[in-house]
Order: sequence, then structure tokens, then C-alpha cells
Amino acid sequence: MRRALPNDRIPGTNDVNETTALELRLNRADQVMAREPNLFTGSRLIGEVGEWIETQWKHQPKSHPNRLIVYLPDSECSKSMGLGDEISRYFQAKRRSMEMQRTETLRRGWASAKIGLAFLFIVLVAAELVNYIEGRVPEIISEGLSIFGWVALWRPTEELLYDWYPLAQDIARYRTLEALRVELRDVATSH
Repeated sequence: MRRALPNDRIPGTNDVNETTALELRLNRADQVMAREPNLFTGSRLIGEVGEWIETQWKHQPKSHPNRLIVYLPDSECSKSMGLGDEISRYFQAKRRSMEMQRTETLRRGWASAKIGLAFLFIVLVAAELVNYIEGRVPEIISEGLSIFGWVALWRPTEELLYDWYPLAQDIARYRTLEALRVELRDVATSH
């Protein structure tokens, strides 16, 4: 059964200390924390809540929030005491997953580059051998082989130069979200 996010959540950026904060208003603690930890993340944080925190964090102007203020009725605050640890655990699992993806991308890129360079070497040697034959057709074949060899390096180059960078950005974001400070406040004290 899929749990819906609370419909009364209100992201905010204003606080008396002038630091940026996300705000989440809830009626019950079980709207953010499950009874049992997730098999994959080890966190009790409900996945949709983690996604909401990440989305709200990414869409804040200039300075990203370093705090999450959760407003709950006083009777529910004690049920959410471990929320900060659960959020940290959730984003730690996401960071580790991204680190594994980055490692795999770079490993695959280097393996592909070795294969591509070997293929390029063979094709360039073949193109050079074809150059010894007189005529226009061998010249066209030689140029085609040369281009084909260089095109074979396209994907390894893309993986090594570009594909790892978005993963590194995700890792940095999850590392920051791991350290997000969580404050529980009584909903009666909210403005």
C-alpha cells in the first residue's frame, strides 16, 4: 500500500536565525516514519518523504537549506525522536548507491577505452596497409577505416569525460543531506 505525503506540508525559507530551512507540517509521526526499516536503505524514513526533502532542497534559491523543521502535534513529537538519524541513514544509503554507480561507470569507461584503443590501433594499421594499394577505392577504404576507428572511442570518451560528473554531483548532494539538522517543533508554535 502506497502512503501519500501529507497534504499540509509547506516548504519555507525564513527563520529567525537567517539560515535556510525546509518546513514540513504533519498530523502524525507515521506520515514520515515506517514501523520497520527499509530492506535496502536500513532507514525507517518513508521513501516519498526522502524524495520530497531532496526535491525541495534542490529547488531552493542560491543557498541550500541546512535544516529541516518538522511541525507535529506535541503528542506526536516523542514518536519522531529518531527522525534525524533516519533521514541521515536514508541519504547515506543513497550516497553509497551513487558512489557504486560512479565507480562502475569509471571502471566500464576505462575497460571500454582499452578495447577502443586496441581497436583503433588495429584499424589504423589496416588503413595504412590499404594505402599501399594504388587507386581511389583503397584511399576511400583507408579513410573510412580511420574514421571508424576514431568513432569507436566515442562512448569510452563520453563515459570518462562526462557520465561520472552528474553522479559526483548527486554524491555531494546526498552527503549534504546526510548532515541535514532536523528540529521537531510543536505545531502550536508555528506561525
